[in-house]
Amino acid sequence: MPVNAASKSIKLADAIAEKHDVQFVVHSHLAGADVEQLNHHLGDHLQYMRTLMNWGILPISGPFFTTDGKNTGKGFYVLQVDNLEEANRIAAEDPLHKSGVRTPRVEPWLQVVD
Repeated sequence: MPVNAASKSIKLADAIAEKHDVQFVVHSHLAGADVEQLNHHLGDHLQYMRTLMNWGILPISGPFFTTDGKNTGKGFYVLQVDNLEEANRIAAEDPLHKSGVRTPRVEPWLQVVD
């Protein structure tokens, strides 16, 4: 269940008249590493994603692929947390980010709820 926009530290004009929930998108990009280096940390990353799902703060996540089915090395996930600082902290703890294989970029996102 998304956290109510009114409880967010980023109000963004009261989440556009309360018709949106503020969430945080984590864009995860390769940090100059080869796509194959993802495999060394993938198990830990997937366990971390499962943990975030179990905490109820990760509604969606996944990697990007080319049209011919090859992993691009990029991924994204959405965090339902109270503020940007918390989202950045959680993204920084992702094993793919901690290892330096990927670099996170976190930004607020307004999900339409009406």
